[in-house]
Amino acid sequence: MKILFLIIDTLRYDYTGYARKYANSITPNLDQISQEGLIYNHAFSSGTSTPFSFPGILTSTYSHQVKTPGVKDVPLAFAEYLKDTQFNALMEEYK
Repeated sequence: MKILFLIIDTLRYDYTGYARKYANSITPNLDQISQEGLIYNHAFSSGTSTPFSFPGILTSTYSHQVKTPGVKDVPLAFAEYLKDTQFNALMEEYK
């Protein structure tokens, strides 16, 4: 089993090809991945902006429980959980 946990900052769902189903998609690679994976149509954020929401996504905590920005002194993070279950976790950041 493989898990791709893809987080993209400031990409509106309604601008993706798999949401709009139009011919000239601006997200062809995401559209292809969506055909083979699971898409959440309803998502909620624990923070109002990236520095406050990402720690919550990665640690399943509320933003006030994490020293933001950053992830410190929190329960087991998503990648750590995967490591403990014999998954190889890789985190990449592109700017």
